[in-house]
Formats: sequence, C-alpha cells, structure tokens
Amino acid sequence: MKKPLKILTEASGCLTSSYIIEAIKQAGHIACASDIDSFNAAKIEADEFILMPKANDPNLWEKTLNLCLKHHIDVVLPTLDESLLGWSERIEMFAKHHISVLLSPPHTIATFIDKWQSYKFFKKIHIPTPKSALYKHYGIVKPRFGRGGVGIAKGSDFLTGGGG
Repeated sequence: MKKPLKILTEASGCLTSSYIIEAIKQAGHIACASDIDSFNAAKIEADEFILMPKANDPNLWEKTLNLCLKHHIDVVLPTLDESLLGWSERIEMFAKHHISVLLSPPHTIATFIDKWQSYKFFKKIHIPTPKSALYKHYGIVKPRFGRGGVGIAKGSDFLTGGGG
C-alpha cells in the first residue's frame, strides 16, 4: 500500500471541515487541520493541528509555506474564501516543495469570489441567473465580495443607512 498523504484542510474551524476531515481519515490518509485559533472542533477531530498566521500578516505566505514544510504536508485543501486567490496564485510555489494545492487557477477564483464577475460570466454563457446590477435598486443589496450573508441589506435600509 502507498504511504498515506498528509492532507491539510485550511481554515478548518468552519462547519463543513468536520466532513472533510472525516473523509480524509476514511480514505486512509492523515488529516491535518488548521486555523488562526485553536479553539475549534477540528483540532480534536484531525490527526494533527497547525495554528496558522492571520490573513493580514505581512509574511503570511512565507510562514504558511514554512509551516507546511515543517509538518510535512503533501496536499492542501484551501477552504477560506478570503485566501483562495492567494493559494491559487502560489500553486507553483508550493509545487516546487512537493506540496499539491487542490484549487482552480487564479482567473477562475477571481471570477467566482466576485459576485458581479460571476453574474457577468453566467450571462455570457447563457446560464439563467437572477438579475443583478452594481448600482440599480432591486430591493436587496449584497456586497460583491464575502459570504455567509454578511453585509446583506434590504435596499431601503441600505439607502437610508438603517440596519436590517
């Protein structure tokens, strides 16, 4: 049997990480969880845990590479929206150290982390999608970037500065 891979799940403090960690272990590999805070279930569920630098750290990618090397990571599963583009732009850098980053290329990530660019892409290839605009009023205002409903407001609340 081949040597099991050590697979890092990035930002594994999220709810879906438990499923990913369990699937890695069931496949006979070593599940390594990571987050900027060790207070999460992934630290207990995974075989190993790495405390990662914060996204605003000026040496984020150098520190991240060094941690991956120190912990003998073979594969990285990026999961944090805010860092997907950074990982994607560094796939080759990690590959030079024999670390596979499983992620789409930068142009794909850039399209789909931006809701407006996603909308334009879907329209271009004729995939039905809800109407959207950068400045028209449709009753709901969503930020172009982000997730989890953060920043969504009813249009009237947004326009008047109210909460919602």
